[in-house]
Amino acid sequence: MQLKVFKKLQNYLIQDPFAICKLANITPTWQQAEVLKAFRPGTKIVIKSGHGVGKSLLLALLVFKWLIIRPFTGNPFLANTREQLRDINWKRINEVYNRFPKWFRDIFTITKNRVFVTNYPESWFFAGRTGREDRTEALQGFHNCCFIVDEGSAIPDEIYNVAMAALTEESSTLVIAGNPTRREGFFIDAFKNPNFIKFTFNSEESPLVSDDFIRVMREKYGVESDEYRVRVLGEPPQLDEKEGRLIPDHHIITALKRTEEDIPLDESEPLLMGVDVAYSGRDRSAIAIRQGRVLLEIRVSAPHVGDTMKITEWVIATYEEWKPDRIFVDVNGYGAGVKDRLQQLGFPVVGVMATEKPIFNPELYFQLRDELYFKMRDWFIEGCRIPNSKEFVEELRHIYTDTTTTGKMKIMSKFKLRKIMGKKSPDICDALALTFYPVGKPQLIKRFSRRSPSIRFRKYSSVTGY
Repeated sequence: MQLKVFKKLQNYLIQDPFAICKLANITPTWQQAEVLKAFRPGTKIVIKSGHGVGKSLLLALLVFKWLIIRPFTGNPFLANTREQLRDINWKRINEVYNRFPKWFRDIFTITKNRVFVTNYPESWFFAGRTGREDRTEALQGFHNCCFIVDEGSAIPDEIYNVAMAALTEESSTLVIAGNPTRREGFFIDAFKNPNFIKFTFNSEESPLVSDDFIRVMREKYGVESDEYRVRVLGEPPQLDEKEGRLIPDHHIITALKRTEEDIPLDESEPLLMGVDVAYSGRDRSAIAIRQGRVLLEIRVSAPHVGDTMKITEWVIATYEEWKPDRIFVDVNGYGAGVKDRLQQLGFPVVGVMATEKPIFNPELYFQLRDELYFKMRDWFIEGCRIPNSKEFVEELRHIYTDTTTTGKMKIMSKFKLRKIMGKKSPDICDALALTFYPVGKPQLIKRFSRRSPSIRFRKYSSVTGY
């Protein structure tokens, strides 16, 4: 491109805040438009947002705008994880790039983690980086540049310290966006800093977010819940994650008070049995029997740690009494031996490795254990009936949420929970959480009986997914 033509393009993008959108044939929302009007060299912008408001699209537009209005700058694009960078940010950058006319696309080259002006790959670019505490050296060397940060709430403060040290020139620019999953840290503190231009993208006010999403979130969590605040309103949680109880007291009390008239047993639902096998001498094995919205029974054994035969006999005796459609066993530790023996004997057992990746939403949850616990919480919120067990209630009241440095949701570790609970483990809660593991399609279930084994089909619920 000739210098005169480039200067004309540069002036166009500087003078018209929406010029980059016009080139890409994109109509910005009013929320995106406010940021585009504020964005210029030397500004510091922070955006907290709900889900689905077009945040990543906005950041992609800013990448191309900056590369034109500030030539020969090397700039970092930070995200909390490689997956976020690859599957969300760079995907959106490619989508925006492909909307530009060919003459504009010819200016740039995009690789898996870089966007650069084609003839100047080392001096005129944006480079993708993960904002990890142990990777501060990856941000060294950037000066007089534009830092763009996505999922800013999940970026450690150490990373921001390095970034701020690099933003010493008058034209240095910083744009931070993200869902406010934490109450503390640089991201939230920026909203109290007079040097930042501040925006909140409320999903309720975004034309990109459907009314159905808002309605479902409102009905599922309630407008006063932290989930609604973070994922819809774009506001930080009222409680710090380490202080926040997984299941609020009023949901526990209501579940205890419900009678069979309030929530009758739905026998069309699968009958499920969760087995948490004791891992250490202070723990006990636990069984939970659940059918639909009713927790039918809780059983806790003596601590037969390491004696898989005794635990297996106990599980079989419970099975013979209830005849559940599935037995879910946590196969971490001694549970693997119990599951193998049950499988060898032909019982309908499913091994669950709680430390594996989540099944339904790996972007939101840290491990499968965390995902199952949050499904259990949804069960309480949507309405359930539980037996009156002081021990079980005590466990429920000591389950706390936590977050990782990448912003994923998790349950507080067992090590921390034992400190809170006086060296006890939440064995009953673990057993109940296992019953939320997905089974899949309807299949032939062998029904065992001391008298005469039989085989039958069971119709599974399309609502629960089992």
